[in-house]
Amino acid sequence: MNTTSRIDPSVSSNVRPMWQRVLPFGIFLVLVVLVGWGIRLAWEKDDPKLPIQQPASAQPAPKPAPEENLQFTAKVVDDETGKPVEKFGLQGGAKPDGKMTWGYWMQSSGNYPGGKLSHSVSGKIGEQQYMRILADGYLPEPVPGLVVGQPAIEDMVIRLSRGGTIRGKIVDHEGKPSAGAAIYLGGAIPVSLRDGKPENFAGTSVKADEKGAFRMRGVPKGDGPVTIFVVAPTISPWKVDVTNIDEELEVKLPAPGKLRVKYDIEGAAAMGTIHLHIKSWEMPGWKGVDSYDHPKVKNGAEVILDHLAPGIYDFARAVQSGNHGLFVDRTTVVIESGKMAEAGFVRKEGAPVAGKVSGIDENDKIESATVMVTPLLKPGAEREIFGPMIDVAGLVDGKFKTPKLLPGDYTVQVDVYLPEPPSQVYRSGLQMPDYSGKQTVTVPASGDGPQIVVQMVRAKKAEPAPGTTPAGTQRTRRLGGG
Repeated sequence: MNTTSRIDPSVSSNVRPMWQRVLPFGIFLVLVVLVGWGIRLAWEKDDPKLPIQQPASAQPAPKPAPEENLQFTAKVVDDETGKPVEKFGLQGGAKPDGKMTWGYWMQSSGNYPGGKLSHSVSGKIGEQQYMRILADGYLPEPVPGLVVGQPAIEDMVIRLSRGGTIRGKIVDHEGKPSAGAAIYLGGAIPVSLRDGKPENFAGTSVKADEKGAFRMRGVPKGDGPVTIFVVAPTISPWKVDVTNIDEELEVKLPAPGKLRVKYDIEGAAAMGTIHLHIKSWEMPGWKGVDSYDHPKVKNGAEVILDHLAPGIYDFARAVQSGNHGLFVDRTTVVIESGKMAEAGFVRKEGAPVAGKVSGIDENDKIESATVMVTPLLKPGAEREIFGPMIDVAGLVDGKFKTPKLLPGDYTVQVDVYLPEPPSQVYRSGLQMPDYSGKQTVTVPASGDGPQIVVQMVRAKKAEPAPGTTPAGTQRTRRLGGG
């Protein structure tokens, strides 16, 4: 049986495809969007466009510019025990030619409770600074990582090492124990002695006991001979080179030399001061010690100095003129072991020079003045700053009178200094005179000396640049100690 399916035309004509039913609705939505967009454009055309509001966000604070200084706080301790080292000094260094050199500045040994040090040093940003700790009985210890401009350092620990030890005995030239002799370790800083006493010495030193024995720690090893300087009751100073610190040392001091000094100058100070300075810079191997004595001698008398180490000495009379301490009658003497040398300041012949100054503004207040007698200068020549000087005198009410001078020709130079203005109070270097004048004189063998008038000329002095201040680059504070 054949069955044929047929669709009724009346039914199919009432059923439309889907796209035919959706299309009119889509066209309507498009028209609505276009009309809305047109209205918005017309609105924005008539009204100004407002800025879009953005939510606020936290911005990082600008970093402060690095300062031209470095501050650090450190604790200084013994490397073996960890206990604080409470007495030490600071020494500055530099590398001008790539090689480290110490001693550009020095702060003498002081007390730091608990070993705590607070220090500030200024310089150029990024510049490395060099300094080290010097303490009695310890090796010098550099302070690491100091760069100007870096953040402050607050947790540094500096450990000091004891190094090697020298053991020995000091005896005098007769073989007797030199009880109480002081022994100073050279090398780290110069040993500066004034009348046999150390001045601002921050290095290592010990004293011999009643048997002359001593024990010194803080000695470097393996860097060649070690130098010590001995100041004993019989002689001062004496240099000793130690080639092997592991062997016990016995030092026999030489017999001291003696110097007889006579002082007899009419019109000079009633009590004279002798300047006796060992010329270590001219004595091979003596680098590292600076020692001078200033004994006294009465005018018209003599004194014998009997504790001198053999060597070459700068010999002079220390005098005061105005605000200046000067050396006159300067010469060189040689001291030999066990022998007596003679030197002095004696003028039996001659005469004084008297005079006055002119040309100083009557409104200028004189703070100090120096009247110097020097060897005769050639016409047009200027006196050397550290040239030889025969004698000096004071200026009172514009007048002066020298002590008796030996017969001969001289130059009398007068320098006058006025009070420093505030702009120059902190000026560095030598103070230059505000007025200067000089006059040549001839001193006879006897009788009255010459009377002279020294014409003063106002000096032109350069003013410092505005805003300049002293270069105080080192500041130290002892924590807990004020």
